[in-house]
Amino acid sequence: MLAGCATPASETDREPLVVVTSNILGDVTSQIVGSEAEIVTLMPPGADPHEYQPSTQDIAALHEADLVISVGLGFEEALEAQLVAAESSGVTVVDIAEDISPL
Repeated sequence: MLAGCATPASETDREPLVVVTSNILGDVTSQIVGSEAEIVTLMPPGADPHEYQPSTQDIAALHEADLVISVGLGFEEALEAQLVAAESSGVTVVDIAEDISPL
């Protein structure tokens, strides 16, 4: 089972849901996770992260996810409040920028 995506026994009939904010993170996550989880990427290729506005479906996916992976550093400016809300409701949110030193 995918680390960080432990699924309750009552939900074992579905794959873990991993929501990723950007298409680059989605590509990397897909390579790592393979077929072990369903991956939903919020921003389509070519989307400007500073102009991106989440849809109702995007917000629902964030709150239904077993794991959310974001860039951080203000990259997902329009999603920040939703990322905090999802984490507050128990969703594991990983901000990859927490572990790097930007130039």
